Order: sequence, then C-alpha cells, then structure tokens
Amino acid sequence: MTKFEMSEDQSVGPPAMTLEHAAFPHLTSFEWQALHRLAAVSGEVVVTSLLSSATPDQQRQAIQEFMDRELAEAKRRVSTPSHASRNNAGD
Repeated sequence: MTKFEMSEDQSVGPPAMTLEHAAFPHLTSFEWQALHRLAAVSGEVVVTSLLSSATPDQQRQAIQEFMDRELAEAKRRVSTPSHASRNNAGD
C-alpha cells in the first residue's frame, strides 16, 4: 500500500486527493504503514489532514504516538487472558 485515495463525493467537498509515500520522503515505510492502520481506525480524512497541515516533525510525532498506543493495546491483550481462556485453564 503506497497511496491514500480519498473517495468523497466531489459535489460535497474538495476534490478527491491522492497522497503517495514518495511525497513524504521523511517518513519511513514503517511509519507509512502505520498511517494506513491509523486511516483504518480513524478515517482517511484524519490522515489526509495530518499529512497536509502538520510539519514533518509533527507528523512523525503523531505516528509514533499512534504506534505506541498500538503496542500498549497489544501488550494489554496479551497480558489479560480472555474469559474463554480462564474457563479452559481449569479443565
């Protein structure tokens, strides 16, 4: 995945825009992949806004904070056994 394609109705808002990784060479491929995950969670408009209005440092900081939240959530899921796992442990 190397593009974000906005698919808004052009009569309602600004014209659709495509953002490509090549336009943001300061972002690593890992950061770019994180932006795709952020778009899936928060919407493409959030990512488009971040890329079009934030400085490169602000972009990287926002991406890093998102990845930190992903990691914390993954750790929480691993360290908190599910209800089904607890029931099966006693069998």
